Amino acid sequence: MYCITCCKISTSIPVFEYAVIQLISAMEFKNEELVEREIEIAGYLINGFSLKYISQATGLNKKLLSAHLRNMMKKLKSESMTELIKALGRTK
Repeated sequence: MYCITCCKISTSIPVFEYAVIQLISAMEFKNEELVEREIEIAGYLINGFSLKYISQATGLNKKLLSAHLRNMMKKLKSESMTELIKALGRTK
């Protein structure tokens, strides 16, 4: 199984899986106010990945991932992770 090493991914994420997540998230959130890293995180969230997995896959530590999630929640007017994921699902 191939993994992407040039993109700072520390786990063995298959190239195809990573590419699909990036493509889907870029298409779905084009009109939102999310920055590139938040779009990447959103792609993982709507595909059901855990925060631990997202942290490992993106190379973000827990604190920085939490900061991105808080910013996303503010931008999408969500008060919980559940609301955030629902809001992300509505932007498709």
